[in-house]
Amino acid sequence: MSPTAVSIFIDKLSALLKEYTSFSDFEATPKKLSDLLIILKGYAKAIKVYSITKYGCFKEVVSSLSHFSSRLAQEDLSKLSPNTLSEMSNFVLALCRVLFRAIRLEKSENPNLFLEANGIETVFHLLQSMLKKINITAHSEHEDYYTDLSLTFHDLKIFNLIVQILKRVFICYPSQLIVLEPEKKLQLFLNLQIVSKIPLILFELIKTKSENASNEKAEPNIDNLLYEHLLEDQFDQQFDSDTASVFDVIVSEPNSQNAEVYTSKIFSLSNNLVNLLTELSMKVDFSTAFVQSGLTWRCLEYLTYYGTSTNDKENKLNLQSTTANLEKFCNVFRNNVIFSNEAYIWKLTGGFTSRGIGIITSKEKSAKVIQALNKIDNAEKLILANFHDCVMNILGKHILQLLLMDYYEPAITPDEKDRSNILSFLKVYSTSLHDPATLWNAETRQELKNLLINQIFAINNSHGR
Repeated sequence: MSPTAVSIFIDKLSALLKEYTSFSDFEATPKKLSDLLIILKGYAKAIKVYSITKYGCFKEVVSSLSHFSSRLAQEDLSKLSPNTLSEMSNFVLALCRVLFRAIRLEKSENPNLFLEANGIETVFHLLQSMLKKINITAHSEHEDYYTDLSLTFHDLKIFNLIVQILKRVFICYPSQLIVLEPEKKLQLFLNLQIVSKIPLILFELIKTKSENASNEKAEPNIDNLLYEHLLEDQFDQQFDSDTASVFDVIVSEPNSQNAEVYTSKIFSLSNNLVNLLTELSMKVDFSTAFVQSGLTWRCLEYLTYYGTSTNDKENKLNLQSTTANLEKFCNVFRNNVIFSNEAYIWKLTGGFTSRGIGIITSKEKSAKVIQALNKIDNAEKLILANFHDCVMNILGKHILQLLLMDYYEPAITPDEKDRSNILSFLKVYSTSLHDPATLWNAETRQELKNLLINQIFAINNSHGR
């Protein structure tokens, strides 16, 4: 279309959207709701095709998203029919798609307009509501650690968009997240910690499938029971992307096109999530939230999957994506540890303790790390210093020193030397050491994994306090 025709088309689309979102609480006929969904999908497509750099309907879209988010938060979802939940997910997905496509446009006014429409608060609330929707176990126990989340393909796409929206907002306006009240900041990180469990469950399924394929006659263990639990009574079901659990499909129809698409989307979520966490880990303002929320422990939990063997073609195709993501998670962990090590040095020099066993020094350390640490208060520094103590007790100085060998400062993309340190750490972390001073093997790694799971349980039960 010509520029004039595009302008007329967008104006009419905006007028339609404003008309259809004017219904009180969306108490409209099914036909009007169906029409509204078509309008939203059309707008999402138009933004992508025509690059609308000054989107005029943020208020209406954010208000609509707030409505569905509140419904998810307030209603007893167990009493809603699958079709009703599916309809709500369809609307939320379309609304998120409109918002993300608008704010990701470079050199546009859209990110600012999004903030003016209270978009970031609405996305925070939506994230909380969506986690309520997919959490099927009120009080998760150790035995159902990998089966307490159930999400559809639409849910998965919504989480992927939320993560991308948060990253885009942070890149455009970092202060919007930096100046959050401590309680809100901690809640955001707790929510991201739960989202991070979605790809973790996939990694566990890949690992379990590989182990079962290599030792079909092995005695039942927790991993085998997990796999069998998810397989139970699933083979004869017809799966609907609007209502079926993606994990049920991946396990029950591993060679199906749906399973392939769902697996790919989870890897996409994992990549987008770790990219967001990498950006956040560069700022000391979030370092204590990483620790208090369990996100730093989650990174260490992810690393227990590094070097997992693969015995079939499908898993080998996933190996490269898994390895790349785990290196990024290791970098996030490394960024956190750089700040915590500096806080530990501050704790020693401040007279809190006389022991200096855990100090890791660097000939090349940047003065920016010290300057950054001075931005946070003493209570936050103590949290980081105590975390450093815990990590040192768990891993030992020898292993941790590999990660921080002549460290400089936190990095988004590690340079050649830093990446070499990360790979050295991961190699030791995932292999057996026979040196009595650095005992590290499969048994100690499993003990670590159980410790991390218990730690995350405790954090979630206490809400990070």
